[in-house]
Amino acid sequence: MIAPRQRAVAPLKRETLGSPQQPRRPHFSAAGVLIIVLLFFAVTVVAPSFRLYVEQRQQIADLESRVAEQRNDVDAITSKRARWDDPAYIRAQARDRLYYIMPGEVSYLILDDVRPGGQASVPVSEFIEATKIDWVQSLFGSLVVSGLTAKTPEELQPAAGAPAH
Repeated sequence: MIAPRQRAVAPLKRETLGSPQQPRRPHFSAAGVLIIVLLFFAVTVVAPSFRLYVEQRQQIADLESRVAEQRNDVDAITSKRARWDDPAYIRAQARDRLYYIMPGEVSYLILDDVRPGGQASVPVSEFIEATKIDWVQSLFGSLVVSGLTAKTPEELQPAAGAPAH
């Protein structure tokens, strides 16, 4: 059997570690200085390019989100347009918007509907009355006054107690 070799290690002397009175100064070699200069140069060159890269990536992300929103809008408009190919949808829109009816149907259009339990603000008369003012002459007079006067609209308004003509 072979015995392992043992080596005697000499104890370290205090002088080799440096005394507390003399602090160790850093040792700069030419390779270390060259590496530090190269790192500084790389950071100086790469930092503006990296900032520009990050800004462009942000712009690309914003534009992609806008494109996605516009695609959704186009899809919604396309689906609305596709509904108009259906004759039943066209018929329903004509009934709702234009008040069209099918032959043989009767349509009732209720104007000024008063809901149950509510009172109408003006009582309904049983006979037709003629107005006391000729509305055509009043309209023409209003146009002439508005075109030829230098008064402001507030000055042209009748007073609260004055009767309107």
